Amino acid sequence: MIFMDEDKILELETKISTLSEDKEKVDSLLELCELVKENSSIKLNELSKKALDISEKINYKLGVARSHKLLGQSYSHRSDYTKAIHHLEKALLLSRSLGEKKLEGNILIHLGIVHKNSDPAKAIELYYESLEIHKMLNDRLSEAHLLNNIGVVFKMLGNYSTALEYYLQSLDIKEEVGVEKTIHNTLSNIGNIYVIMNEYDKALDYAMRSLKLLRKHNTRINEPVVLGNVALCNKMLGHYKEAMNYYGEAIEVAKETGNRQSEADNYDGIGELYLINGDMDSALSSFNKALEIAEDINDRSLIASIHLNLGKGYLQSGDNEKSLDELLKGLEHTKETDDRKMMGDYYQAISSYYESIGDYVKAVDYLKLHNDSNRELILKQSEMVTKSLMIQHEAERHQKEAESNRARNEELTRIVKRLDEINEDKNNFIGIVSHDLRDPVSSVYSIAELILGDYDNFSEEERKDFINDIKTSADRVIKLLQTLLDINAIETGQFKTEFESNDLTEITKEVISYYKDRAIAKNLDIRFTEEQHSLFYGDRRSVEQIISNLLSNAIKYSPPGKNIYIKTSEASNAVRFEIDDEGPGLTQEDQKKLFGKFMRLSARPTAGEESFGLGLSIVKKLVNMNKGKVWCESEEGKGAKFFVELPKPQI
Repeated sequence: MIFMDEDKILELETKISTLSEDKEKVDSLLELCELVKENSSIKLNELSKKALDISEKINYKLGVARSHKLLGQSYSHRSDYTKAIHHLEKALLLSRSLGEKKLEGNILIHLGIVHKNSDPAKAIELYYESLEIHKMLNDRLSEAHLLNNIGVVFKMLGNYSTALEYYLQSLDIKEEVGVEKTIHNTLSNIGNIYVIMNEYDKALDYAMRSLKLLRKHNTRINEPVVLGNVALCNKMLGHYKEAMNYYGEAIEVAKETGNRQSEADNYDGIGELYLINGDMDSALSSFNKALEIAEDINDRSLIASIHLNLGKGYLQSGDNEKSLDELLKGLEHTKETDDRKMMGDYYQAISSYYESIGDYVKAVDYLKLHNDSNRELILKQSEMVTKSLMIQHEAERHQKEAESNRARNEELTRIVKRLDEINEDKNNFIGIVSHDLRDPVSSVYSIAELILGDYDNFSEEERKDFINDIKTSADRVIKLLQTLLDINAIETGQFKTEFESNDLTEITKEVISYYKDRAIAKNLDIRFTEEQHSLFYGDRRSVEQIISNLLSNAIKYSPPGKNIYIKTSEASNAVRFEIDDEGPGLTQEDQKKLFGKFMRLSARPTAGEESFGLGLSIVKKLVNMNKGKVWCESEEGKGAKFFVELPKPQI
């Protein structure tokens, strides 16, 4: 969640005041909405209305969609769910028409939130639809939020074990992502599960961890609820002084943030605490304050709960007439909400009232109603759990189907990517055949045609020169074909290997000996620093080719009269081959594509030698085949240094 940044808010407010009614002003207003939305639903409502008005005037459709979404959130924070749904559904239609998947997924989350109380199955459906979008977008943090929200719905349905599973999945992802200011909600929800289980010590621990994060990141709008939970846990543990302090703080923050439902709920909680302590006047005063707010926001469930507490309070104070009046008023509200548990509590309280005035017949009648209500509650809870299990089964089926579809899509993506790579390789092969093979083959043909056309007029010496030219051209063709065959053999798994212990120093000496004449021809000095017993476990033939390709490149790209430094050594778990030249080095762009196939680098061989752009690609593949590592360190104009590490034999 976004926390208050006073400097940024002030900067945006100043900027907005100078802008005309255009797209930039809308975007700035929406940016400001994002900064204030977690701390002031009132300001969020005002700003999003302004953004919507301007967006509609200038026909800025994305601005309209985002404004409706934020307006919906503001009404949701104020418990006005009808208006919240109205704006969120408008935002959803627009986001889909615009192809804005991230915005669509976010709107679905908020629609799920406002539906969760009235239609939990619909909420789960919306959450899972959003979950698939965010998985497609690889948005791990939104996945975590959705898993947490799904847990909330299962908790409402009485399926606490399933709720806990979703909470824990959410917590795992949030901790993996490492954005700690998003964790407070899941911690609070886990704490609530422990409250239901009557494990108040654990519940208090989670609530305090949640509160600590809220305060660290100044997320004020969520504080009243968590403070109320902390107060409740302290009350149930008998820590009445601490409970009183937390209830008081919760009420102040609720007033500050405009969370009237939480304000009423915490007044109700503090009233219960006064009732426990025997302070009837303060208890009744708190209950009446809570009732006034609950009636103002028309929260029927909270109204019923407060009337029950008022009835108990008046009964405890001896004012039987007011007690019955409150209990009967509250019972009517409870019947409207069809809250069986609350109804049972009312019947029990009314039974206590009649018992207190000596009317035992009515007391027994209401006690029977209490028992009947409890049986209905158990039946309803059983139905809820069954419904929850059905929703869970449907959700899991949907999830498996989505995962299967996603896996198929990913496999198709891999296949298409591989086909593109094959097609690119084909085009590169054709390019090489048409370019690198055409010249030497044409040369062979032209020389042969020349000799055959005027054979008798050429001297023996001239014929030998022509034959040498043909051999040189044929060598070029053979080298290229061998390189292409090597690449193909490696990629198709047909390159034969024999893994055993080999001496890297010995192999390096043999390769240097082979290239000695070529180095002398360019006046290059190969300086080899050897280390004895540099044994590795791998395929000798492929390692010979690795060293051969790297040394061949060093000779090609080194200007005459320079040095090439070669060294073999031992590391902790590997042996290392190093080759360092004094050539032109590599640009940053060269280094990015260094080991790719058919990559032509900016540097060019210094004596017109052949370069097909495949040598380093072969080196990389052969090193991987030997379970080793290869890398390069270079600075443009200062040569290139290649390193190869190969695993030591296992003792």
